[in-house]
Amino acid sequence: MLHIKVPQLEEIVEGAINQASLEGKPQLISIVNEIEYTSSYDFLDRAKGVDQHRLFWKSAGEDFAMVGVGSAHRILSADSHRFREIESVWNELRKKARVYDPFYVKGTGLVALGGFSFDANQSELTPWEAFPDSQVTIPAYLLTNKGMKSYLSTNVLIFEEDHKQQIIHQINEQQHQLLHGERQELKLPGRTSSVEMESEKWKQSIKQATNDIKKGKLGKVVLARELRVKFNAPVELAAVVEELCETQSNSYIFAFENGGDHFIGATPERLVKVEKQKLISTCLAGRSLVEKMKRKTIS
Repeated sequence: MLHIKVPQLEEIVEGAINQASLEGKPQLISIVNEIEYTSSYDFLDRAKGVDQHRLFWKSAGEDFAMVGVGSAHRILSADSHRFREIESVWNELRKKARVYDPFYVKGTGLVALGGFSFDANQSELTPWEAFPDSQVTIPAYLLTNKGMKSYLSTNVLIFEEDHKQQIIHQINEQQHQLLHGERQELKLPGRTSSVEMESEKWKQSIKQATNDIKKGKLGKVVLARELRVKFNAPVELAAVVEELCETQSNSYIFAFENGGDHFIGATPERLVKVEKQKLISTCLAGRSLVEKMKRKTIS
């Protein structure tokens, strides 16, 4: 059960509405509660009945996972300085947000999940139309599992015209669905067909890359190809994520859903982690960022 009483929630929401009216600006509130241990896969599946914007992230190095549902606030940028712009907006949000968190556990409260395209100027959209070039999301609900402990963060953007009881009712109803709603046993569907896209162009790119490496034009290149697959039944996000976590235990598992479209992946690489003023990187496809920095410092 949630360790939060309705009067406390009512007081927080009422205070945010009053503050929004006083300042003439919406107020972002975040409430963190420790709850009974909840399976991240169950939570992710139940969430489809709340919102078609779901996020999942699981660590490769520790028993730690996050599941986001809906959106309290989204930060988007199409600017050439997209990283700096999003960082600036995020820092401003953190300063002004009212966070009620007695636990101070990593990955709870105001957490932004999202991603950036490699090339902001890439003109080819297919099959990425549903995913903005640069976007991070503060989920409306965030389940954080650390070991056998679960925490639920509820993030709400409150406007002065909002009605307290309506907000309370919506939170209670959606939390009940996420924590106690029914979940059917899910199975991965069977594959009916698969087609390699532009296979001849792919083979030619290999020949070209091989020649460029021999001539010294390239030292290394990573080539990707597209495979389109059809199944005999709808593919459920939670089923895919659960299968990946069970079969790719040494990988970081992630999933981003936007309006029913999904971007799912598993990778053993950690690009960058900053913790207690230490920069950690695990780039298996080449020398790590830390190693490069060391070599540069020594030379």
